[in-house]
Amino acid sequence: QLLAGIHQTANLLHTLGVGPEDAVAVLLPGCLEYHLALWGGEAAGIVQPLNPLLSDEKLVSLMTVARAKVLIAYGSDADAGLWSKALRLRTQVPTLTTVLRVAPHDESPGSAGDLPAGVADFAALRATQPADRLVSGRDIQPDDVAAYFHTGGTTGAPKLARHTHGNQVF
Repeated sequence: QLLAGIHQTANLLHTLGVGPEDAVAVLLPGCLEYHLALWGGEAAGIVQPLNPLLSDEKLVSLMTVARAKVLIAYGSDADAGLWSKALRLRTQVPTLTTVLRVAPHDESPGSAGDLPAGVADFAALRATQPADRLVSGRDIQPDDVAAYFHTGGTTGAPKLARHTHGNQVF
């Protein structure tokens, strides 16, 4: 089931135009969707997990340097104000084309109401994708960048640290 969800996530990101050199930013708490976004993001492109405790300014800087194309974010402010932060980032990162909203687990389907332009429901779109394969046909190489993690920023602004698929497998 996990692999099926990862395939669906990667396929969704592929349909949104994410390719091997595009970044997918992730602003989620620890939940199943975090793992789908992390591994699906790496299968489609380059995943960029974000620390929600960083200021908007630092997050915008990191996402802009990575040229983040999609942001997958938790759709509630109950956990560190993630949804409000995601909506603010949406207007400040020039390369961002889509925000995928992960509904809180206690939210009734459809109760979120209409989403703003450029924002879509992660679960609904993911469910429309094939679960048995990567539709992109991507052949991932060890030297391909898998993720942009960021440094702690204790001596200055956080910087991106590249992880390759080979690094992660090792």
